[in-house]
Amino acid sequence: KIQKFIKDYYKKKNHILSKSLNVFNFFFNFYKREKINFISQKKNGKIISIFGYVPNNNWDFKLKNDVYLGWWQNKSKKDNGLLNLIYFLKKDWESIYSMGLNKKNSKKIIDFFGWKFNYLKHFYIKNYNIKTTIAKLKERKEFKYSNTAFKYEYNKKIKKLPDHPYFPKKSVAYFKNKFLNNPFFDYFVLKIFLKKKLICIFIVKEIKIKKIGTVLRIVDFYGNLPTSNIYIIFKEIINSKKAQYIDFLNYGLKEEKIKKM
Repeated sequence: KIQKFIKDYYKKKNHILSKSLNVFNFFFNFYKREKINFISQKKNGKIISIFGYVPNNNWDFKLKNDVYLGWWQNKSKKDNGLLNLIYFLKKDWESIYSMGLNKKNSKKIIDFFGWKFNYLKHFYIKNYNIKTTIAKLKERKEFKYSNTAFKYEYNKKIKKLPDHPYFPKKSVAYFKNKFLNNPFFDYFVLKIFLKKKLICIFIVKEIKIKKIGTVLRIVDFYGNLPTSNIYIIFKEIINSKKAQYIDFLNYGLKEEKIKKM
């Protein structure tokens, strides 16, 4: 019923969640539990609104109840689906977060509940050896880089996590199940070391666009940001992957520290 509702009323036709049960379950019911992570609101026995959420423990049942708001859809503009949100908020969540919200409508709800609303900042490193055709990037001179004391490796393997001063806390199983063993998208983990100690990890999505090129996107981070420049590491990776650029959308990590990388 949820998939049919998405198919019939979502603004863009043929969304993957309406077509693939495997993709749907991966994001909203990884452990194939009896109940999926969706709430629906009905009127006269028919669904008028749906609300999907993705707890971190969707990929590791041992994790706490930190949750991402993943899908909110109404049948029409007359149906606001607020009862879904009110029911959702009755659960004992550790933290609630989301992104890509509609400033015009969603922000009113966020302000009403006293939640924080902010903007993601976009950081990127361009590959100066390849012409950029996928995105329009500002023309800048290449950064003057030097050697770094940090070492790195990247692959699809992860055995332990570095110390992490932020929340929410995650786990090896979380990163494996959500990213590294993902059957639909291609991810790898970039591990940064200093004197053999694991300092941080970046989860990177490799996006290949047929007949156009490849880009890399950092989709998750865990650990402490390096205290000195690791530009040369990113440069070597985008060159080896023949990627046009690598980018990173951020809120929460200090901008000054990111720029030092």
